[in-house]
Amino acid sequence: MRFWRNTSMATLGPGQVATLPTGVLGYEWDIDADNGFRPAGLIRLSTTTVPVSTYLYYSPSSGYYFGNANATHHLTLYRAPSGALVFGAGTIHWSQGVENDHGGFSGVLADPNAKQATVNLLADMGVQPATLQSGLTPATASTDTTPPRSAITSPAPGSKITAGTTVTISGTAADSGGGVVGAIEISVDGGKTWHPAAGRENWTYSFTPGNSGTLNVQSRAVDDSGNLEVPSPGITVTAVPQSCPCTIWPSTAAPANADAGPYSPLELGVQFRADASGYVTGIRFYKSTANTGTHVGNLWNSSGALLASATFTGESSSGWQQVSFSNLVAIAANTVYVASYHTTVGHFSMDQNYFVTSGVDNCKRLQCLEFLGGPGFQHQWGDNFAPLCRHGLAPKRHAIRSV
Repeated sequence: MRFWRNTSMATLGPGQVATLPTGVLGYEWDIDADNGFRPAGLIRLSTTTVPVSTYLYYSPSSGYYFGNANATHHLTLYRAPSGALVFGAGTIHWSQGVENDHGGFSGVLADPNAKQATVNLLADMGVQPATLQSGLTPATASTDTTPPRSAITSPAPGSKITAGTTVTISGTAADSGGGVVGAIEISVDGGKTWHPAAGRENWTYSFTPGNSGTLNVQSRAVDDSGNLEVPSPGITVTAVPQSCPCTIWPSTAAPANADAGPYSPLELGVQFRADASGYVTGIRFYKSTANTGTHVGNLWNSSGALLASATFTGESSSGWQQVSFSNLVAIAANTVYVASYHTTVGHFSMDQNYFVTSGVDNCKRLQCLEFLGGPGFQHQWGDNFAPLCRHGLAPKRHAIRSV
């Protein structure tokens, strides 16, 4: 891509990897989260995934705190509606990669690839150096104003897919303006929200439709100069209901943070409601290897009355665990309930900010994001717990589900 022109990165073949010096990423950096707030046409220029123990989380009940997570960093670039190029280093240490003088602090030596990439970036922004350092190549601004084109090759228009199961959208893209395809974005709601696809000239995007109905699938490509395609009308597919028994998340789902660390005994609960009256057969939760001890699954109504309880037995060391109630529990349509489990050691699994923008709608079961002013997930410290929906706490997914 243009950002890496005249560097060793530009000569990498498929599957090859190059790294900048250790320390350029730094001790404080950001992730490019697919959270509904990404700028249109955002290009990922690099990818680095590392396990961290200082992932910054936020809970309205306890404020900011650190926990474990696998985090991925990207250098990013996009062209704003004003026409300006916006570069995101996503780290406080990018400057250490382009300059040996660290103001009296120790740090990595400047890297020629990072220095040349910065020269390239500034040239595309219309800025030229008065004097170019030795070893660097002059760069000129892009003259490419033609956006690339993308096409959806699968599924076929008019196809039927099953709600609650993973669906992969695939397609192709090409650039004819002299550059290369920088990124692909996919919308499954007619252009209301967009998500990054994997790949560029050949790309895929996987998602799980939550409810039955017609979906308008669109794609748009952006090239390495930031020219963004105006999407075509795309295709429509029909999501048909899955057969029950059904659950909120499939067995293939896994939380981003399998182990949030040790805590005192606590109950972790999720609000849900069903589109149709039916029965709850049991409770599932996602277990980390350190989440040991006895676990109890509970089902409550919105007033905090316990409807059913069961102790998990025969657990595996990690992954989804399931317990069935001794009797089926009848639930009414469009009525909020709380499914929860109790752990004595913490080490629970979660996805931070999972419910910030929306709930989860899966066939016959609808995950509530907000009810009586409270977010969809709740937790409470201690051994005694009677949940009230209006007391929902952090909008994160503690991996629990009713079945």
